[in-house]
Amino acid sequence: MIVKTQVIFRMFLILFLLPLALQARGLCVSAEFANLRKGPGQQYPKTWVVYRYMPLESLEKKKGWYRVKDFENKDHWVREDLVTTSFQCAVIKSEFAYLRRGPGLSFPKKTPYRGERYLSFRLLAKRGDWSRVEDQEGDVVWIHNPLLWVR
Repeated sequence: MIVKTQVIFRMFLILFLLPLALQARGLCVSAEFANLRKGPGQQYPKTWVVYRYMPLESLEKKKGWYRVKDFENKDHWVREDLVTTSFQCAVIKSEFAYLRRGPGLSFPKKTPYRGERYLSFRLLAKRGDWSRVEDQEGDVVWIHNPLLWVR
């Protein structure tokens, strides 16, 4: 009976917990800006410069660097001290997104009325199809979820 229980427990671990552990994990740029690079070191050329709250998806870690994927599915490397897993971040993935004072179309737009593609935020809350986010300057707005890539 004990052997059968151990086999069932191991099967549970393999089938359910291992896939969760292997999933990519979200990272957020926590520094004012971060240079993304072609490889895991400063000797590699820059591929993109991103700003605070840019979400990235971690693919692997190597000697203090993360290989990451951005919302356009492009691979980069970023230094581990420039990112965090302490909170979630979001980026506008559409051409633009209207910034609103509340979670819905009935709420007024906030000045400036819209954010452009690549504008990144710290995720504060979700309510239905809307996300409450904060930008680098501390402004808080609501954005419709389909317009965001969140990690």
